[in-house]
Amino acid sequence: MNIALLGTENSHAITFVREMQKDKEKYADINVVGICGCEEKANQQIKEILPNVRIYENFSECIGNVDAAMITSRHGKYHYEYALPLIKEGMPLFIDKPFADSPKHVKHIIELARDYGCPICGGSSLKHLAGTKELKDLFDSSEKVLAGTVCAPINMVNPYGDFLFYSQHLIELMASVFGYDVKSLYAYCPDNTKNRVTVIFNYGDFDVTAHYYDSYVYSAEIFAKICGKTKHKSVITDDVSDCFVKELDEFIELAKTRQMTYSYDEFAKPAVLLDAIMQSYSSQKIVKISYMHFE
Repeated sequence: MNIALLGTENSHAITFVREMQKDKEKYADINVVGICGCEEKANQQIKEILPNVRIYENFSECIGNVDAAMITSRHGKYHYEYALPLIKEGMPLFIDKPFADSPKHVKHIIELARDYGCPICGGSSLKHLAGTKELKDLFDSSEKVLAGTVCAPINMVNPYGDFLFYSQHLIELMASVFGYDVKSLYAYCPDNTKNRVTVIFNYGDFDVTAHYYDSYVYSAEIFAKICGKTKHKSVITDDVSDCFVKELDEFIELAKTRQMTYSYDEFAKPAVLLDAIMQSYSSQKIVKISYMHFE
């Protein structure tokens, strides 16, 4: 199977290449034949690992030459630009976080993917974080969820979409434990030039407090009642390398089988929440959540 990597300026691209090189037996039938990126240095770093790879001057050169593609650009606006013509080819796609740069563009991507029968995967790798399954098991088995917290890095000022560049990680980490049944949210950002945003997600019967902060440590915790007793579980890590392996494997499986692990609806939900967070901290008001539906 021949694949292309579009967006080499993102460290995720070279991480995927290195993983495939590290385990050549596992990925023996996967060939990265073309790459495209806006930073020549990043292109050359991959070229050093894969001497025969072709560097595209335009991403569309991959059409007709590959079976599937991974869109890994840092800025979500390129995800939208790259995805549309590839979707019309019915090409299996991995689309990195943020899925796109606005709910409108996310909606267009998913509508096209649905209409053209294009299977997609991607978003944040943090949905695969080891340890969250135990938290989800407690969530599912509890008679009452009392509260939750989640913490993840943020980068508020950058050339890649500012808040949107890194913020989807927290959303998908939270959803892997508590799901997406958010009724409303309130976000507080004291200074948008600093890496600090706090969000209260109202799930109806309980709240999850989220802290975007200036640290590359991820954590999640849940407090719940089982048989009348309060139970607590948490996970914390600064090593998410295993998450990248899992999302690479998910993409390879998708490309081979054309079977999606997550629904089209689920790919749109992070974009809705992220847009609501920005609305809330800008207006200093509670924002009600209404999701898009595609099924």
